[in-house]
Amino acid sequence: MRTQGLKYIHLELAGAIAVALCTLLLSVEIVSPAWSVCAFLLYIWICTVFIRLQTRGIVLILPLMITSASVVVALSLIEFGLPIPELDTVGSPGAYTISFVLYETVFLLAFAGIFAMLNGDTSAPSPFQMRVRSLYGHYASLIALGILAFAILNILILLAFGAMTGFPLLTGTDRFVYRRMMGNVVILYLLNFKSICAFIIGFGAFVVTRDRMIRLALILCFSLLSFVYFLFGDKFFTILSALASFLAPWLYLNHETVRKRLGMFALGAAVLAVPACGITWMIYSNFGQTSTYETSQKLSGRIVGQGELWFIQSKVGAEAFQWDSLLVQRNIESLFIKDADLNALRASIGPHYFSDRYAPDKIRASIHRNAGSTTYTMALEPLGLVMFGWAGLVILKALCGGLAALLATYLSWAIRTGSILSAAFASYVFVQLTYFFRQG
Repeated sequence: MRTQGLKYIHLELAGAIAVALCTLLLSVEIVSPAWSVCAFLLYIWICTVFIRLQTRGIVLILPLMITSASVVVALSLIEFGLPIPELDTVGSPGAYTISFVLYETVFLLAFAGIFAMLNGDTSAPSPFQMRVRSLYGHYASLIALGILAFAILNILILLAFGAMTGFPLLTGTDRFVYRRMMGNVVILYLLNFKSICAFIIGFGAFVVTRDRMIRLALILCFSLLSFVYFLFGDKFFTILSALASFLAPWLYLNHETVRKRLGMFALGAAVLAVPACGITWMIYSNFGQTSTYETSQKLSGRIVGQGELWFIQSKVGAEAFQWDSLLVQRNIESLFIKDADLNALRASIGPHYFSDRYAPDKIRASIHRNAGSTTYTMALEPLGLVMFGWAGLVILKALCGGLAALLATYLSWAIRTGSILSAAFASYVFVQLTYFFRQG
């Protein structure tokens, strides 16, 4: 029955890709913003198919999919002509959304295929896995209490520092300005690596402990920590990514339930998104002090920022196959330079490639004043287009899918064995990979 079900899922996936390709061709021939709505719906359909096809793997990379979803939303709005203040231009209809959706499909195809090869039958653990599981299980109570102490310490440090300096949400300070002017090394690590903290807390709650009180305490700690993140100015997609990291161990262990009751889980996710959206609106409205129009303009300006670089570069275009040897060389050299932000600014790589060419003078000057610590975002796909062309980007996205599959395999091993050390290291590598997927 499972094999028969997979056959139908494969056919459905092939149908969804065929519809996406037809939408691409039609959006080139008949220019209309309506195609962006079709592309958005197709993205939801394709993601749903992949979740049903490879539930175990997909739940481990949900933060990456949430980030991709934010780009699809941004591009859909851009195609309806919304202003793009960070580029001092306005959006226009085209094939921007559907082309991005197709490249994300390549990523998911590579991920699902490689993850399936690396993670066959996990129902019968190897003797080595059993020994590791037994070792960590012997100290499960101590590890769980240590994770609980770690979570409480996170909360106390952030609350104490916020009380001394003023929380950005309450003072109306931009979160990036706050982190540059007020943040110290400890605070920056706690805020920038929130997904690591979230995954470790979730790992403790759903993998390590069997004590209901400790599990409840860890869940309450993460809930409070999420509220503190809001106080520090983090917004909708950032909080949802942290939530996905926290729930990843539970979703992995219950992947069959997730697959069978996907509609119920989707509804639950939508319910959780409502308060996050509401708080984000309150942040941008300065607690209701600005008008609805002003708030929506400010909010839309930040939303479209997720897709602005793909819009501008795909509008400029590229060759089918391309090799920018200078840009490739600079990116390779940057791997061996310690001050990555400043080097990227000087070498005009990553998001700075676009800010140096397309940013208004005011924004470019601000980026240079901040020594590269603030930049545009979601630069990997546009950079791939510049360096390798349309066809070369297909290869790049497939390689990215393979990297994500390797890391998800490591995460799944950590969950199956209960290894907190592997979980901590894997989540750290995952965050680094996420930064690469965002910034190039």
